[in-house]
Amino acid sequence: MAGRQGCPLPASGAGPAQAAEAAQAAAQGTAEAAAQAAARGTAEAAAQAAARGTAQAAAGSRKRAATTAAGRKKRAAAAADAGWSSDGELLDGIALDARERVLRQRFALDAAQLRWRRWCIDANCGGDEDLFCQEYPADAEEAFLSSGRPVFAVRALQQALAGACAPRRGRLAESSGAVRFCEGEGEYLSLYQPPQPGADYVVGIDVAAGLRGGDYSCMAVLEKRRLELVALWHGHLEPDLLAQEAALLGRYYGRALLVPEANNHGIAVLSGLRRLHYGHVFRRSNGESGFLTTARSKAELVAALAAYLREDAGRVHDAATLQECLTFIYDEKGHANARSGCHDDRVIALALAVWQAGQGGNGPRIREADWRAVYGADETTGY
Repeated sequence: MAGRQGCPLPASGAGPAQAAEAAQAAAQGTAEAAAQAAARGTAEAAAQAAARGTAQAAAGSRKRAATTAAGRKKRAAAAADAGWSSDGELLDGIALDARERVLRQRFALDAAQLRWRRWCIDANCGGDEDLFCQEYPADAEEAFLSSGRPVFAVRALQQALAGACAPRRGRLAESSGAVRFCEGEGEYLSLYQPPQPGADYVVGIDVAAGLRGGDYSCMAVLEKRRLELVALWHGHLEPDLLAQEAALLGRYYGRALLVPEANNHGIAVLSGLRRLHYGHVFRRSNGESGFLTTARSKAELVAALAAYLREDAGRVHDAATLQECLTFIYDEKGHANARSGCHDDRVIALALAVWQAGQGGNGPRIREADWRAVYGADETTGY
């Protein structure tokens, strides 16, 4: 018998009980499959969540480590740069010099490195920056500048050379009992500053034979309060004639104290000054006139001039004198002399003036009351 339209009939040979069991089994299979699928989905989700959590934790750990390292680096940099002024021009309250600024910019030096450099120059090099450059050169230029063992501070001399000025050139002449400067009438005398009222002057005199082609004679005039080189006489002249020029130079600068060498040709200059009745001449502790140059006394001269130039080489305005100082070196035996082919007459004349003006000159000065008696000078003119 056919069933009603739209309702399927059970398969042939299957009763109602079997059909119900089949439906139940199908339902159970579907539920198990669904449960398994749900379980798989939960496991996958859990695994993904765990993976995301691990990655986030790792990223957080790396970030914290980076932050810690950056903090340590920042604190170290702050500690290293402690002591700078707000504008970066002062370190521990002391202004950076030109060389320190260059080194800081070129090599990105921090405060600790510059502080060590300052300490080493003072403690290990006796304040001599050029010796520091020789022992601890920062570059090839410093190593080159330090070669040849220069006696004086090379960098200080180079800076002074950059500021050297052109002198007025001429000669001194006597007219109506007064000494005047005649500009343009000679080339031996370089004038940087005329005599000033109330100022005291000292003249260092390095004496040569006066022969053409030989060594030069030189006279360096130093103002005693500022220790500034104000004039320089340089040329070839016989010792007796040099004595005349020395007397004129001394008179022009208000009876300056003359400090000639007492060796060799210097004896002739001293004799000439005595004949000219110029009595304001340096005397040694034994009462004899002039500076007696020996190995020991020359070392004292050189040491005095080295300290003077290191302190402020800018007080020397004469470019030729600064150039001679640059070529004044220690030889293989440790003696200070001019480099081969160079001269040192300006160096010695300046050293004599510096030494006597306060860097070590301790010989007794001639008193106003007795120099006329010693040299028989005229009581009216003093010469």
